[in-house]
Formats: sequence, structure tokens, C-alpha cells
Amino acid sequence: MPAYFTILRPSNAIMSAIAVYVGAVVAGAAFVPQMSTLIGMLVVFLISGGGMVVNDIKDAEIDKINKPKRPIPSGKISKKAAGIYAVLMFVVGNFLAFYYLNELALYVSVFASLLLIAYAVLLKRVIMVGHISVSLLVALTFIYGGVIVGDYSKLFVLAGLTFLANMGREIYKTIDDVMGDKSQNVRTLALKYGVLKTKIIAHIFVIAAVIIS
Repeated sequence: MPAYFTILRPSNAIMSAIAVYVGAVVAGAAFVPQMSTLIGMLVVFLISGGGMVVNDIKDAEIDKINKPKRPIPSGKISKKAAGIYAVLMFVVGNFLAFYYLNELALYVSVFASLLLIAYAVLLKRVIMVGHISVSLLVALTFIYGGVIVGDYSKLFVLAGLTFLANMGREIYKTIDDVMGDKSQNVRTLALKYGVLKTKIIAHIFVIAAVIIS
């Protein structure tokens, strides 16, 4: 069971859920979360977790080099079991959005689910497109809080600086994963332009986020 929990990257999923709460409060929700906010947080936790599982399935060979202790490369979870688990996360998350939240919240959760799958299967191997996709999803967690409340107009600046900061983080990560990415012919900024230029690009995004904040 611990492997089925760790494969969700719970720290990332929890942070995504907290972002929904922050977005809801900024949009005007009560500081003490109401049922709709709690459901929204759970939806994002499940969908985020499902995306992490799909990503680990697609990266199983790379992770044998970069992160061999993860549940799939270490043999604690099979790819088939992980696939079933990911489907369960997506289905339950979107069902909760359909049953308890508003129509726009459902559309956003379905869009996020599809983008997470597309990222793992295809987009992450396209230079910058994968980083943009992940950063958009991270920024969208704040917007989702406003969507649940019914007013997301106040959240664009917060979502914008979050997008920029996460772009910097995603680009920095390509430097750490150079060896595994190279073995699987994954095209990244670090492999194409080298570590120094990649760091400069990452710095630009982070500095832009700081300026906006």
C-alpha cells in the first residue's frame, strides 16, 4: 500500500489541493472551507495523482536510471496495476466534479485530465511544450478554486506568477535528468543547449515571477 500512495507524489498532490483552497479564498470563499471547496480540493488531488501515475508509467525506463527507487522501476507496482490505478483516479475525480461541482468545474477537470495524459504520452518530449503544459496545470489549480466559487477574475495575476515560477522549476529539472533523458532520446533544453544556457533561461522565468509578485 505505501507504494500506491507514494506513486501519487502526495506532496505535489497536496500542494495542488491547497492551491485550490487558496484560490477559493482569494475569490471570496470563507476561510473555513465549505463542502464545495473540500470537494474541489479532493478532485484536484485525485486528478493530479492520476497524472503522476501515468507519467511514471511512461517514464519507467528513464526512471531506471534517474530514479530507480520509484514504485514502477523498483518492481513494487507493475505497469498494468499502475494503469488501472490511474484510470480509477481520473474517473473518481471527474465523477466528483460532475456530481458535486458546477458545469465549468467539470469541464476544467476533464481538460486537466486529458492534458496530463497528453503530457505524459507526447508533450513532455517536445521542447518547451511539456514545460508549458505542466506550468499551465499548476497555475490552473488556483483558477479552479475561483471556478468553484463562481468568480475567478481575481486570480489571473496569481496564476500568472505561478506559471512563470513553475516554468523555471521545470527547466531546472531537465538539468537533473540529463542522463536518463539522453538514454531515451528525450529532447530537452539541457540536452539541446547545454546546462549553462538552460540555467539562464530558467533564471529569466523565475525573475519574471518575482517581479510580478
